[in-house]
Amino acid sequence: MKRKSFNILITVIIVLICVILVYPVVNMIMLAFMPYKEITQVPLPLFPSKFTLDNFKLIPDTFGYFTWNGYEISLILRYLKNTLVLLILSASGTILSCTLCAYGFSKIKFAGRGFAFGLVLATLMIPSCVTMISLYVQYTNLGWVDTLLPVWVPTWFGGGAMHIFLVRQYMRGIPDTLSDAARIDGAGYFRIYWNIILPITKPMCTYLLIGQIGTTWGDYWTPFLYVNDRSEWPLATALISMAQQATDYSGQASLGNVGVQMAMGLLMCTVPLMTYILGQKNFIENVRLGAIKG
Repeated sequence: MKRKSFNILITVIIVLICVILVYPVVNMIMLAFMPYKEITQVPLPLFPSKFTLDNFKLIPDTFGYFTWNGYEISLILRYLKNTLVLLILSASGTILSCTLCAYGFSKIKFAGRGFAFGLVLATLMIPSCVTMISLYVQYTNLGWVDTLLPVWVPTWFGGGAMHIFLVRQYMRGIPDTLSDAARIDGAGYFRIYWNIILPITKPMCTYLLIGQIGTTWGDYWTPFLYVNDRSEWPLATALISMAQQATDYSGQASLGNVGVQMAMGLLMCTVPLMTYILGQKNFIENVRLGAIKG
């Protein structure tokens, strides 16, 4: 009887947690398709009386336009281009640099390897706010401020201590006999990494790709800190900045309109969601293998 009551209590707690987590998403979806007049009602209805795409149609007007070869093009396309460039550069940099560092720490024996790896892990204990000012000064001296270089260049130098640690643990499970056999055949360290280790690490690379796309796609603070030219902002930074602006006189063609905010937020969720769905198989495989090795 006690066990049954305990199971019921756990079920109720889990359901409540799920409702708390899911409600903001459901509310965002409802507001995205809700007419503007209903959004301004008090109290706010939970569901729209009719679903409309008006909020999505107002998104181009919200961000404004720029002229290119005599054509007026919405700024959202420029922000999207900047975001895609950042995604490609940061994701490729993270995967290549992180797997290279992890390969060195896991498969190459050199003096001070343990100490160097300990220094890498020690950076996890340093809050990002501590290094923010020094990094800004450094990027200013390099002339990188007001460009997107501070956003993606660091990903080409290790890709982050936690990523290096995870990939290193994964590579340690790869038998050394593969590397030894390739070395006997005359392969060098880089060829062993590129032709043998990296293909085997594909599930982990998928994990890095999914994580980096999600991080870069939703990162608004880093570009906002270093980039003053709004035309160079990625989509997330432009969305957050413009959402803080007041509604214009019409109350509709502005991100002050909650419906447009929610419509844009819903669109912003699609890329991380699709990335996870497409890479779900490799992601689950990576978790399963990691559990077996652990």
